[in-house]
Amino acid sequence: YGDQNPAEATPLWWLGFVQFTEKQYAAADLTFERVLGLYPAFTNSWWYRAEARFHQANLDGFLECIRGLGAYGMEALAAQVNTDYNRNITVLGGAIKKLNDNGRFLDAAYLCDIRTAANPKSWEFYDNAALFYREAACKLMGGPRRAMWKKDAAKLEKAHSYFERSVAAYATAYELDSTKPHLLNDKAVVLDYYFNRELDEAQRLYKRAVEQAEDLLEGSDSLGEFERSLAELAKRDGANNLKLLQRRLEREEKKRERDKKKEKKGENG
Repeated sequence: YGDQNPAEATPLWWLGFVQFTEKQYAAADLTFERVLGLYPAFTNSWWYRAEARFHQANLDGFLECIRGLGAYGMEALAAQVNTDYNRNITVLGGAIKKLNDNGRFLDAAYLCDIRTAANPKSWEFYDNAALFYREAACKLMGGPRRAMWKKDAAKLEKAHSYFERSVAAYATAYELDSTKPHLLNDKAVVLDYYFNRELDEAQRLYKRAVEQAEDLLEGSDSLGEFERSLAELAKRDGANNLKLLQRRLEREEKKRERDKKKEKKGENG
């Protein structure tokens, strides 16, 4: 770090920490900014600046500082979250809620990725990431209906990358907890509604979601309220989505048959 001296930054870091604990958030933000100017190796200063801004309802400033720490890699963010896991996960959750309320789904997905890096065993964190990547893709394309998407190749390519991350996150979530059939339905939805690919797999996932949900609900006395609601949702949505997909495939098959007849008739002209 050249002529930068950690000895000068250390007492300043402690001043910032005291200001932070005393909830003097604006002052703490400025102090930790000075710390980073003197000695960037004190990377946790980015987190304290981020949280100080979060407590001042400065969401953009919060994200700016999170990304400042993120410049050192997702591992640095995960390590910082795990220094005080419950507190820091709560802060991230609060920021995700605010971002969701403001329709900032891609930023929310980024924070979800930090949570999965800090706790890669949480199916819920992967489920959340999958949802926000899906919503970010739909927003980019102008809505959830594929027929209404903007004809923009660059945006479509980017949206597809978000959908891919959604599919992967749903798959990981189910690997972590295979008792959650709604994850099968939600993965199938991305394949069916948004990618329009692997439709045989989508049908299989819908069917499996319904079957597994029915099995869980048969023993519903042992399910908690949250688990029961997820199973009921998977049963209902899986059945509806399967029916819609099968009807669509039938219509497309009939259209192909009609087109073939027209083509043959034209040849016989």
